[in-house]
Amino acid sequence: MLDPTDVTIDDGGTTDDSVADGTFTPSGDTASIDRDDIVSALSGGTSVTINTTSGGSGNGDITLSSAIAPNMAGGTATLTFNAERHFSQNGN
Repeated sequence: MLDPTDVTIDDGGTTDDSVADGTFTPSGDTASIDRDDIVSALSGGTSVTINTTSGGSGNGDITLSSAIAPNMAGGTATLTFNAERHFSQNGN
């Protein structure tokens, strides 16, 4: 689970959080998650939930800037986005 104030999912690397067993833990007010980290977890059968809050310096937004296309070879897994404010795909 990831719970900073703003999250961007892209292919630029995972920053301001740690990743362990499909659980994303932030260390700052904003975080970037490399989509490959999410794809790897989902493809291995691990569900992923990304939550935001409106505290700190952000607004509680999730921005999906890169497509997520797991192969699901590891079994059924879910991807859940819980944005406090906005969810946008590809910046829209």
